[in-house]
Amino acid sequence: MQIPGQPERWLADVGFGDSFTEPLQFEERGEQIQGLRAYKIEQTSNGFIVWQRNYDGSWERQYFFDIQPHKFPEEYEAACQYHQTSHNQALRAKALSAGQPHLTARVSLEDGRLILTTNGQRIERRFESQQEYQMLLKEYFGIVL
Repeated sequence: MQIPGQPERWLADVGFGDSFTEPLQFEERGEQIQGLRAYKIEQTSNGFIVWQRNYDGSWERQYFFDIQPHKFPEEYEAACQYHQTSHNQALRAKALSAGQPHLTARVSLEDGRLILTTNGQRIERRFESQQEYQMLLKEYFGIVL
């Protein structure tokens, strides 16, 4: 993404999950520190890899992408159809999840678990009922179903 009037390009990804919360400078190939983690963009011969330094200091590959233009919706129809009809994906699509990132903390509700990560320390606990899920949604996200 390029901001009008600005020479820099930025990488923003609002849907990946437990990852960077502020855009990354696209041309920067060194570490870009955010809170207790760091990120870097590695250029390869056919695209780019986003790496994340985890709380324990290890580096983990997050995903690969390229910057080739694509036609919408033609080039996305097959993938959308798969995600809507595949047995595994259909089950995942029905699973309720929520996440809210902060620089040093993150709260997530996914797969029947409450996950609290603060300053690199992760605490998980299972919740069993829809009533408890709704209570957690209200408490942590201000969402009332």
